Amino acid sequence: AHLANQVQDAERPNDSPNAAALDAQSVAQWLAPLPFHPYAKLAFASRIRAEFTVEPENFSLLDLARNSKLYYSNPNENYKSFRIRGGNDQLPHAIANLLPDVRLNQRVTSIDIHADKVIVTTEDKQRIESDFGLLATSLAVAKLIHFPTPLPPAHDAMLHELKYGHITKVLIQYRKRFWHEHDWAGRLMNDKPLGFSWEATGEQSGESGILTIYTGGAAGEFLTKMSDEDRINFVIDEVNKYFPESKKIVMHAETKAWKNDPNVRGSYLAFQPQDITKHWDAIYSPAGRLYFAGEYASQYQGFMEGAVEGGQRVAKQIMQMK
Repeated sequence: AHLANQVQDAERPNDSPNAAALDAQSVAQWLAPLPFHPYAKLAFASRIRAEFTVEPENFSLLDLARNSKLYYSNPNENYKSFRIRGGNDQLPHAIANLLPDVRLNQRVTSIDIHADKVIVTTEDKQRIESDFGLLATSLAVAKLIHFPTPLPPAHDAMLHELKYGHITKVLIQYRKRFWHEHDWAGRLMNDKPLGFSWEATGEQSGESGILTIYTGGAAGEFLTKMSDEDRINFVIDEVNKYFPESKKIVMHAETKAWKNDPNVRGSYLAFQPQDITKHWDAIYSPAGRLYFAGEYASQYQGFMEGAVEGGQRVAKQIMQMK
C-alpha cells in the first residue's frame, strides 16, 4: 500500500514524480534492508517469482509499485480475479467468430510499414495489404519478424531489449483430494522448487481434484529445461515429499512451459530495472501505421484482461485515425 502511493496513475507509471529512482531499483534491493523476519522476505520473494515470473533481482521496483496501485493500494480490500464458466478459451473463439477473415497457422515472416499501408508476408508467401497493422504477438515472437522498413529506434529497442520470464505449469489430477484430509486448501508458497500451487477444481464437485503447480523465476527456468514427461514426474515426486502416498493416487497430469512454445517463447513480459522509463512510451505509441497490442501493452499486464484491453485501446486509436 505504501508503494502504491508512489504511483499516481497505473497506466502512466513513468510520469510519477520519482519514477526514475524507483525504476533504477530492483525489488531485491528494496526488500533487503526492510526490518522483517527472513521467512516473511522468503515468502515475499516467492510471491514475486510466481506473480511476475522473474527473480526479485530482475524485477523493477517501479513495476511492483504500479501493480501495488492496481491491486494492493487498499490493504483491507480483497481483490478478485474471475474465470469464464466453461473455459476461458471461449473468449478468443468468440472474438474470432466476429471477424470476417481469420487465417490460422499462417506464420508471419515480414511486416513492411509504408506511409499509407502495412504489408504483411507469411511463411507460405501470402501477401496481405492493410491500411493499418496491429502486432499482438508476444515481443519474444515479434522480434523474429523481418521489418524491411526499419522500425523507429525506440520501437526497435523495445522489441529487442524487453524480456520475458519463465513460467511452467503442471496440473496433477488425483483420484481424491487428499489435501482436504490435512485441512489444507491446496495453496502452497515454496521457495524452491515447486513455487506456487492452488486447487484448480475448488468450485467443482466430485471426489477427484486437480492441483496446479505454477513455478516462476529461476525454478521455472530449471523446470523449463526438462522434457514434459520429466517435468511432470519431477513435480509429482516433489509433492509426494510433502504428502507421502499422494503419488499412488495420481490419475493424469498435463504440463506447459511457455518458453518452449514457439508461438509464445516466454511467460509474459517482466519489466526489469530501467525498462519502464525507457520503453513505456514506445509500447503505447505506433510505429507509423503499425500498432502494438497484447498483455504487455495494458495496465493489466500478464492477464487475458490486459490483452483484451490492449486490443480495444489500439482499435479505438485506429478508428480515430481513419
